[in-house]
Amino acid sequence: MGAAGGAMAYALNCSVPEVAATSLHNYVVGCDDPKAVKKEDIEQIAKKYGVSKQDAAFNEELCDIYCRFVSSVLPPGKEDLEGSEIETITNFKNSLGIDDPDAAAMHMEIGRQIFRQRLETGDRDGDVEQRRAFQKLIYVSNLVFGEASSFLLPWKRVFKVTDSQVEIAIRDNAQRLYALKLRAVGRGTCY
Repeated sequence: MGAAGGAMAYALNCSVPEVAATSLHNYVVGCDDPKAVKKEDIEQIAKKYGVSKQDAAFNEELCDIYCRFVSSVLPPGKEDLEGSEIETITNFKNSLGIDDPDAAAMHMEIGRQIFRQRLETGDRDGDVEQRRAFQKLIYVSNLVFGEASSFLLPWKRVFKVTDSQVEIAIRDNAQRLYALKLRAVGRGTCY
């Protein structure tokens, strides 16, 4: 009887991180507005189940939630950035309490998804759209992580892009965003 009880306790302890991850998922899904997600609530969920962000299942759920959120905030290839994406993503990242290396890995995963879509489309229009989506991801990611982006986001190594391609992505998106802001104040653009 003692061995069976010990095995049962071990099995329950092994499933605690998964239960905590499910509770985390349900909490975030239950929030109608991503701005309603609070770091304290996430810490409370972890504390309730006796887990931490180092538990694989819990951390994996945090990363998955963050990845889906970032993907939903970035506009599709044909649409321009609105200007609020960086602040929205940064605030959500801080609310989740996700570490920068884990968050950066999710940005790289989104890049892989875009890169895969680009390879699968095969037509010029789809290729251009995916390239613009990838450039927006580079621009937003570099601003979300600031100075740390140079070592957290290995665009060049993973995607075989050059320094100049990264700079062009940043420049083009910054110009589009600047032109959008000028139009918003009624000045027009010369681009």
